[in-house]
Amino acid sequence: MKSRTVTLNNVCKSFVDDSGSAFQAVTDVNLHIEAGEFVTLLGPSGCGKTTTLRMVAGFESISTGDIYFGDDNVRNLQPNKRDCTMVFQSYALFPHMSVYDNVAYGLRLKKMPATAIREKVNQTFDIMNLGAYQDRMPGQLSGGQQQRVALARALVMEPSVLLFDEPLSNLDAKLRLTMRDEIRRIQKAVGITAIYVTHDQSEAMSMSDKVVVMNKGRIEQVGTPTEVYQRPATRFVADFIGVANFLQAEVADTDSESVQLRLGEALVKMPSDGSFESGRQVTLVARPEAIGLTRPTAAGSGNLLPGLVQRSAFMGQVQDYWVDIGDNEIQVTVSNPRAHEPFQPGDKVLVDLHGDSLHWVQG
Repeated sequence: MKSRTVTLNNVCKSFVDDSGSAFQAVTDVNLHIEAGEFVTLLGPSGCGKTTTLRMVAGFESISTGDIYFGDDNVRNLQPNKRDCTMVFQSYALFPHMSVYDNVAYGLRLKKMPATAIREKVNQTFDIMNLGAYQDRMPGQLSGGQQQRVALARALVMEPSVLLFDEPLSNLDAKLRLTMRDEIRRIQKAVGITAIYVTHDQSEAMSMSDKVVVMNKGRIEQVGTPTEVYQRPATRFVADFIGVANFLQAEVADTDSESVQLRLGEALVKMPSDGSFESGRQVTLVARPEAIGLTRPTAAGSGNLLPGLVQRSAFMGQVQDYWVDIGDNEIQVTVSNPRAHEPFQPGDKVLVDLHGDSLHWVQG
């Protein structure tokens, strides 16, 4: 199956509300997607991710900017001329047609010979493991099976770009886990370029080659799942993806390799990126699972800070603690809690802010 690059250049979308006032839903989106990449547009409701996807599909007009599939500017092309297909949240299957007829529908509209249709549909059924269901009606299928049929109907058209609009939101939690693995497996197998919209962080992190985090119509960061989690570009990204502790600190000293930060009465050391100046105020990001917690049996050194446990929660695989350090309350996640005697509210502890795991953000 062929695939193409997708490029958005300065794409904007304005709407006019009922009062006649214009508002900007998408602002200056610039994005390049390599052929065969799986890219997720991630963000809260109203951030512009679905509007961006619909502009790529041609279902929404572009106010300004251009969209390219390969070298072709598709801005003024109708959806059926864009060489892309969409998998919808609602499945959008024809209830009066069998699974086979639903998948074959688009090929029949193209007036392909019946033998060619049968060959292509059967090839797609083999990829999707749907052959046993081809004579069933959509109402006889589970939600996960219907979603696979919707994906098969999109793939059989052999588009160069495949679009997903929150396709798993109608499924229960366990089935979502299965289906996201299935979608990723199929995308890799056929090598198609995929753009996927979701507000679910776990979907984005587990499925994507690249994550595009959006907020208020703008792109906040583009990167691999590891990059956006471990090195968030802004406070919004750090706060939206996973759990983050934010600590206000002041640069006390710096050299070419490291920087010392004053956090209350304590000094914390972390690697320097060369952008620090003495006296500068910075916001540190510390992920709960990257913070150590020990009992104060010996004098601390380095990034060990005295803390006081306020509360805890046993979560099965992990134990979460909320600990006061100075004027800050932070969350700490300890894995395999059975291996440690649990801390109790009121316990004094030493908090280890691992310098290599700290990151600073703007905003």
